[in-house]
Amino acid sequence: MYNKRLKGSGHFRTWHGTFGILCMVWLLLQVVLGGGSVWFNGAAFGGGARAKAVWKYHRLSGYLLFFFLLLTVNLGGAWSQWGQRNFSYTMRLMVFVVSPASILTAVYSRIRFSKMKFLT
Repeated sequence: MYNKRLKGSGHFRTWHGTFGILCMVWLLLQVVLGGGSVWFNGAAFGGGARAKAVWKYHRLSGYLLFFFLLLTVNLGGAWSQWGQRNFSYTMRLMVFVVSPASILTAVYSRIRFSKMKFLT
């Protein structure tokens, strides 16, 4: 955002910018929701069981947010003019496509939906 202001360019004209601001807002909401469910034994949500019920949605939301954060990295580095100007095609492919996909695969392989118990 600072760089756009320096150059007098418009904000949020690309998918990278749009996803970037959405992820920032979503991340802030995640922090508030997560903090509210654990601080002071979840008093913000009525304590113990209610806070635990909120926590599973917070966790699922975090997994979805993680995907969108990596997508934002991909869009900003692999396909932007900045990425094309500063990195070779091979480097962009490795750093902004293969690496985020590998990280996403590694993290998602560890998800345990049984811990979230959506159907109970």
